[in-house]
Amino acid sequence: MHTGISMRRTLLFALVVLLGPACSSDPAEPSSADPAHVIRVSSLAVPATPWYDGWRAFEARLNQLDGHGLTAELFITGQLGSEETVLSGLRRNRVQLGGFSLHGLATVVPELSLLLAPYLFESESHADFVIDRYLSDIYRDLLAEHGIKLLAWSEVGWNHVYATRPVQAPSDLQRMPMRTSNAEATRLFAEAVGARTINITFADLHTALQTGMVTSGQSGIGMYLMTGISREAPHLLLTGHAYDTGVTVANREWWQALGESQREAILQALGTQDEGRRTIRKHLATLQHEAFADPHITITQLSPEQQASWQALGRSTHAAIVAGSGPRGAEIYELVMRATQEWRARSQADYQHNTDPS
Repeated sequence: MHTGISMRRTLLFALVVLLGPACSSDPAEPSSADPAHVIRVSSLAVPATPWYDGWRAFEARLNQLDGHGLTAELFITGQLGSEETVLSGLRRNRVQLGGFSLHGLATVVPELSLLLAPYLFESESHADFVIDRYLSDIYRDLLAEHGIKLLAWSEVGWNHVYATRPVQAPSDLQRMPMRTSNAEATRLFAEAVGARTINITFADLHTALQTGMVTSGQSGIGMYLMTGISREAPHLLLTGHAYDTGVTVANREWWQALGESQREAILQALGTQDEGRRTIRKHLATLQHEAFADPHITITQLSPEQQASWQALGRSTHAAIVAGSGPRGAEIYELVMRATQEWRARSQADYQHNTDPS
């Protein structure tokens, strides 16, 4: 059953190795011969996964629609470099459309790091409710200030803790070098559990694990399994401490210069947000099921008491994360708290309605 994981893992492991030197380069300058109707699309996706298939489906749908005059040129397996590099290119209109993680976009809009606060969300439905109903407008405005147009939220999944040796309690991570991203929340969580924080790019992660520069980190199960991290750090603790979502964005000036029919064609070709989430969540559930059957990976689930301990420690970082999450961090956190109260009230009402014998 774990054969599928191994094949996907090998594909992306080779991809990461090959692209490592390119991650410090700038996205290639558009040729002067490039027609104005070409959309340069960039992402870091693994073949035979929903993220990759989603962009291929976008290309196919766009080609099937009439009257817009647009053609997609895909660079979706990291050909243009790291997220930070491609994001810089998108802001300068060298790339027009792309899919990014919160970790990458938080380098531009630090308020996005707030969404990675440990145990901020209780479930996927909780995260969807808060982000869709309360936060989309404010993040749309914040990204617009940096020349970026928010088109849709995607899905990455719950972040867990991985390590080169067994980990169960926060004390097991004391002084362990833990890889953190540019998102402030990942660093503060690592500090809270007593780890030594090491900020390195994803392209350097495999070498860092092999040399012992880092011996632990935080990742969604998709990236952990499909990028070969599990080969170097075969112990995965299902903390589910942060909910990670992807973001589909465009260069804002380019987007505004499009005709209404062109914008509508792009949105139609992208498909619905709910459809994308369902597809990826189903894929991640399959991966986790396969991982439990993989003899090379040790997966540990937390007991309710252990989970409560991790939650208390994670939530103790919220004040510091808010303080480091940009000028509007406190405002956004307050919105999250208000939205959470509404979500809990609605969930309770739905539960009572469904269990009422009358």
